[in-house]
Amino acid sequence: MAETMRATADMLLQAAETRRERVRRRIGILALAYLLVLVLTFLMIAPFTHAAISSFKDNPTEWPPKLLPSTWHPENYLEAWTLSKTNTGVPLFPLWVRNTLLVAAVKTASVVLFSAMAGYAFARLNFPLKNFLFYLTLFVMMVPSQVTFISNYILLSRMRLVNTYIGLALVELVTPAGVFLMTQFLKSLPKELEEAAVIDGASRLQTFTRIIIPLSKPALGALTILNFQGFWNAFFWPTVLLRHQELFTLPLGLDRFNRIYGNVAGRADLILAGSIMSALPIIIIFLVFQRYFIEGVSLSGLKG
Repeated sequence: MAETMRATADMLLQAAETRRERVRRRIGILALAYLLVLVLTFLMIAPFTHAAISSFKDNPTEWPPKLLPSTWHPENYLEAWTLSKTNTGVPLFPLWVRNTLLVAAVKTASVVLFSAMAGYAFARLNFPLKNFLFYLTLFVMMVPSQVTFISNYILLSRMRLVNTYIGLALVELVTPAGVFLMTQFLKSLPKELEEAAVIDGASRLQTFTRIIIPLSKPALGALTILNFQGFWNAFFWPTVLLRHQELFTLPLGLDRFNRIYGNVAGRADLILAGSIMSALPIIIIFLVFQRYFIEGVSLSGLKG
């Protein structure tokens, strides 16, 4: 009896030791994972943090470099905002912000609307050549815009839309990536919700606007952030289409700003201040809608 009790106690001790070993191993793995995440996070935010701090310096290119400025110069932002002006004395930086916001908002709204409708059609409706058109959409995703920009530019030129907001806004009103994302997301929604709405007498349009759209907020939020960020930072098409500096978007304006005050005058503080101001709207939008962005990206690939 005593030997049986000792054997049982030894087995319990061994099991407890095994559990403790597993717990220690799990804690070690989690500690390494968190350390890796911290290192990667630091590597990602360090350049932006350095640029933000250096924008308050009098001379960001000084050597040896200093982590913090000896004297903070918040007036760099006001100077960058008002320094570059038109022939009539109007500051250009506010015009560039307005132009970028206008074009990005119009194009993002168009992409979200048409992607939602096309995604709903591919996910729920049956029509001729449905699979062919969907695969064609996937094929277009693999074609870079530089391949078609000559033909698009000739078309816009014949329509006399070069150097205009309308011509810039007409490019990429619909994106195949947006259609694909919405299609994949809508396929993951249960069809029973729509069937219940149809039984209650809802039309196809009412089902789309009252059932599908509210349930698609995560995907629509992700689509909005991705496209607004892309259109806000777009450089290629504005460079091709725009000529007058009053019509420039922020990327073109910052490039002109850099050539005038960076390469010639050596005012790196103004360049950094302008860059930080151009990045702030995207950061604010992502912080506000990050929940929808994460949910939309994670759920869009649930069902093929």
